[in-house]
Amino acid sequence: MSAEQEIPLEFSRLRPPLSVVDADRLAKMHLAQLPGRILPLLGQKYLRAFYRHVVKSTREQAFVARTSGVIVGLCIVTEDWPTVLRRMVVATLPSFLWAAVPQFVACSQFRRACLAVLRSGTRASVSPLICMLFTAPEMTGRGVGGRLLNYVAENLGDTE
Repeated sequence: MSAEQEIPLEFSRLRPPLSVVDADRLAKMHLAQLPGRILPLLGQKYLRAFYRHVVKSTREQAFVARTSGVIVGLCIVTEDWPTVLRRMVVATLPSFLWAAVPQFVACSQFRRACLAVLRSGTRASVSPLICMLFTAPEMTGRGVGGRLLNYVAENLGDTE
């Protein structure tokens, strides 16, 4: 992609509180780009709760790319990979149970995914670690993810 065709992007770290518009946009992007994974199977309402918690977490940093103020890319970095899923479930327990129990009963794909996570055990912590990276479907292949990763590399750990 030439410099003339480059999409104008603004990068930032998400800070609490996460706006309703941003939570909804992240949930919709997640559903579109990562279908069939555990979190999307829990639905948009759960994903909104998940992202509200990620932004408040002291062990995760969420970075976004925006164009015209709209989020078009997300990168989440964790400092504690072995416990990230457990911490997210505990922090969002009512929402998680409300979404997970019906899925566990009705969806064999969800059951298999949950059981695979439980069987995998914990992995050695590699800190920091990118645990999620995706862009809006309309931005796939347009350099947004790579530019977001560059921003993350330059700004990881900044508290400002």
